[in-house]
Amino acid sequence: VHCSKFISYNGADRYRTGQLQSNGYMNLSTEQSLPFNLGGEPIMASTYDPDTGKIIIIWRDSTDSNKTKYVVGTASGNSVSWGTPGTVSTLSARHNTYLPTISVTYDETANRVLVAFVATTSYIQIIAGAVSGNSITWGSTVLENTYISYGTALAYDPSSGKNLLVWGSDSAEFQIYSVLTLSGSTVSKGTVGSIGNRYARYNSVIYNP
Repeated sequence: VHCSKFISYNGADRYRTGQLQSNGYMNLSTEQSLPFNLGGEPIMASTYDPDTGKIIIIWRDSTDSNKTKYVVGTASGNSVSWGTPGTVSTLSARHNTYLPTISVTYDETANRVLVAFVATTSYIQIIAGAVSGNSITWGSTVLENTYISYGTALAYDPSSGKNLLVWGSDSAEFQIYSVLTLSGSTVSKGTVGSIGNRYARYNSVIYNP
């Protein structure tokens, strides 16, 4: 099992890689520098692409007009070689110290990275892209028109080939979900539904096979 841990502190952005041992401990590498600086308002998310064996990080670049950026990495043992950072969107992911506003997963049916982030407009931006080498070619952005959104979470369902997006919405005052289907890099949204009648700003979702 290969795991990665990303650490940001004091403006110095670092990561470690490690392997889980049979005794339950991790054999961690020394800290190494990420190919970007998160700045003083760190917002980021990461996923793994099993088709290409790549690591993808999405983050809010406070050093470049707060654009939503990505970088692709290739792990080899306890080191990672990183590509050149690129842009997902010129829109900024909304900054919130305590709530996740960027989510990312990998759709193994469509072979695409899927990103959802709450922009500073408070609407959720959804976009998918194809990984090739150390770059990603992004499709068109789809807007989720639920105003003042928080706590996004994404998960891929391999049994149906679909993705579940969950978030909290001030306008609906409920925990909201939408099922997303990819055709290449084109995103289709299902009907928005609610999960119970409780509002949640902190959301997490995982698929249980």
